[in-house]
Amino acid sequence: MFYGSPLLVSTLMPDSIYRKTLPIQWAPENFGDGTDPVLGDAYIEKWILVVPGYNRVFKVPTGSRISEPTRTPRINRNFL
Repeated sequence: MFYGSPLLVSTLMPDSIYRKTLPIQWAPENFGDGTDPVLGDAYIEKWILVVPGYNRVFKVPTGSRISEPTRTPRINRNFL
């Protein structure tokens, strides 16, 4: 049983913080055998960087990266 998405990596460096998680599905009934949480197919990664020369100022880069699916995607026929 999951109580939130599992945190896979958490790194604290002098000038940055990095975290990586594998989110759970928002609608698990479409992916599993009931309402139990089901892990998603993509990772979410986040970097938070210190801005040199500024007190308490951080840079949070945005963007996306596609990861390889961990299982074969299913088509939700409710939306067809």
